Amino acid sequence: MKRCHEESSPSDASTPKERGDSTKHLPRPKVKRRDEESSLNDASTPKKRGK
Repeated sequence: MKRCHEESSPSDASTPKERGDSTKHLPRPKVKRRDEESSLNDASTPKKRGK
């Protein structure tokens, strides 16, 4: 069971630190990557969003 679980979520086990950090922002680390790109775009073009 442990082996299956590790293979099922290698990202979580591979980056447990990121998970704790990302927990503050999002519940999952995978979403953190997408959120980071979105955040950069938002900060880069806040006018577009306001419009």
